Amino acid sequence: MLAKIGINSSGLGVTLNYLEAIEPIHPSYPIHIFLRLALESKTVGDFKTLVESVKHNTGSASAIVCSSPDEYVHFEFTPTNVLLPNKVIINDNGLEVFSRTNHYLGLPEEGQKITKCSSSRYSKSCELLELIEDLTIEDMKGILLNNEGEKPICRDKKNGTRVTVIMDLPNQTIHYTKGNPFTNQEFFTLSLTSAKM
Repeated sequence: MLAKIGINSSGLGVTLNYLEAIEPIHPSYPIHIFLRLALESKTVGDFKTLVESVKHNTGSASAIVCSSPDEYVHFEFTPTNVLLPNKVIINDNGLEVFSRTNHYLGLPEEGQKITKCSSSRYSKSCELLELIEDLTIEDMKGILLNNEGEKPICRDKKNGTRVTVIMDLPNQTIHYTKGNPFTNQEFFTLSLTSAKM
């Protein structure tokens, strides 16, 4: 399995978030299989149909977002269930935005363990997204590199930000830092239309 997140040749972007488990993890259908199915899909609808038709669950606690420039689907996996939360925000400028960190958005808060770090980063990202007029790459850098507060989005601690990645789906490019952006502030760009695989 050579790849599990990124952008495929059909222009779909796929991301993974590990979540705090709400029940014991058990062996089942590996989450990596679902990620691979997403990367092999031609449309968001194709991936949604595939996940909903699989009779197994992942046995894990994680979230997958599969996006095109025009639509997305967001699955959250518990060890025994698959959720399809709808947490889109329409901000003051009429822009439809969406954010996620490392806790379940499709479950009540009282039924799960939400770390202060995940909650803080989610609240801050939603706050910043509310101010956006037209979501650009520079806007995304500003959000993902935000280091305000005790538990910021971008952290330089031992278990902090490993790398910052922005997928520009309409242009099929990936903007990324080589390591933690506190010490590696330069962004590099990989164009998937010109890259030779």
